[in-house]
Amino acid sequence: MNVWKFQLFVYSINRYQKTQYKYIDTSKVGIIYKDINLYEDRIVIRQLSQKNKICATYDKNLSYTSQSYYNLRVIKSSIDEFNNFYLLGLFNSMLFSYYFIKSFGTYKKLFPRILIEKIKIFPIKVPISSKEKEYVKKIIDNVKLILENPDDLEYLQEIIDFLIFDLYQISENNRNYIMDFMKTLNV
Repeated sequence: MNVWKFQLFVYSINRYQKTQYKYIDTSKVGIIYKDINLYEDRIVIRQLSQKNKICATYDKNLSYTSQSYYNLRVIKSSIDEFNNFYLLGLFNSMLFSYYFIKSFGTYKKLFPRILIEKIKIFPIKVPISSKEKEYVKKIIDNVKLILENPDDLEYLQEIIDFLIFDLYQISENNRNYIMDFMKTLNV
């Protein structure tokens, strides 16, 4: 006698948002699922970009994902500001999308995949100084606002982008170049 066991499954996401959940039967013979506890309180990154931007969201639920997504989380940090919400802001930022395109995306123009080995070498800044921590706290606050109210995404994302430019000390000329370059990709 087969007893079905259904688990929540992230079916699709947009930037900052899970757009659809489904349920999967994890009792099927021949499929070995990872421990469901690995899928709690983490960032979900889609392998395919969304309008040439990295597409990531936060999911606190115990929910599986397909192989089309990466699941990342900060397990432990001695720096309070270095957390999942900060990383989510970085991954969804214009700067990181630009970095990905310029560093890894040129080899494949149509549907460039974001590979986990590339994510591992992203230039993630760990906030050390009090000024860096101030920027990061503001990034985190704005990320949380987007998660609560996705209608304000464009406005809040622009604030996050400028905070990240400040955090990474990107000059005004380079900021303008990056923003203009990214706009040309979405025309």
